[in-house]
Amino acid sequence: KILMAWAEAFAKNMKKAKNHWEELVKLRDIVPISSPITDFRLIELNDNTVRDNELILFSVVRDEHYRIEGFLKYYRDLGIDKFIFIDNGSTDGTLEMLKREEDVILYATNNTYTQSFNGMRWVNELVAKYTNESNWCFYIDVDEFLLYPDIESKDLKALTDYMRENGHEAMKGFMLDVFDPVNFEVEIDKGNPLDKTLYFFKDYNFSGWEFSPYVRVSGGLRAQLYENLNIILTKTPIIKGGGDIKYLASSHIITPAVISDISSCFVHLKYSTEFIDRAKVEAERKVHYKGAKRFKLYYEKRDEFKKIMEAFETNPSFVKLEDSSQLAQLGLISGSFS
Repeated sequence: KILMAWAEAFAKNMKKAKNHWEELVKLRDIVPISSPITDFRLIELNDNTVRDNELILFSVVRDEHYRIEGFLKYYRDLGIDKFIFIDNGSTDGTLEMLKREEDVILYATNNTYTQSFNGMRWVNELVAKYTNESNWCFYIDVDEFLLYPDIESKDLKALTDYMRENGHEAMKGFMLDVFDPVNFEVEIDKGNPLDKTLYFFKDYNFSGWEFSPYVRVSGGLRAQLYENLNIILTKTPIIKGGGDIKYLASSHIITPAVISDISSCFVHLKYSTEFIDRAKVEAERKVHYKGAKRFKLYYEKRDEFKKIMEAFETNPSFVKLEDSSQLAQLGLISGSFS
């Protein structure tokens, strides 16, 4: 059914592609779509009305208080109307911080991240509950900052208006891992992190994929050290609201959708000053994919990783991050909606 859906999508028969997925869901228990949610509590409504045409950002958090303020400001400035957060057991004040924000709807759960298939069961539930087809939904982690063509002059409303006018239902992207050339770990504060001096490894691989959004992205900074870890960097930052399109594996994979000719990336601030300590904690919790194998390697090979980043002055594949036009020239993002 998956390959049949891919073939129909490739032939631009999206209705048939979606029908294949609907049949698959009826035949199989798809965890991020149909698994039971045993603990899901509405903590704070604030203004809980999601209005037609609003842009809604969803995010799952755990102990992210040091990232929240800069994250909210960045996406408010881009035009997000409302945030829906799911807190998964924070103990550092994240929950209390989010309660104070008037444009935040806040849920909490103590179900494990693994049980929800990387939070996707929770997010799919809330997308269906709060949005309709006039809304656009963004699933974004708090260490991810969206960049797309002409972002310097075009806000998210202009982008989603273009997508709607052209019949698009989702936008593809990927994670662009960045680091600080002096300290290697990026200092997180209340300001716009993209105002900092950041470097990235520019060599990425883009190949066709049977799963929507139909492109598999690999490479970049992490591949230099973890080349056998099979890290998928594909993301789907935007989907049309209403609940017909489902997240399946984080936002790496979604159910069939018409993908925009605009592509994007997340400037990924994984390597913050808190990263190594967090990697150790998450490796011990073992609630992430494959028992948090990645986090274990991040922690164990932290010194080797820094040595690779130290080569940024001599290795031409390391590039200073400038703006969206630079990323377009490098072939990392594409499209225009001028």
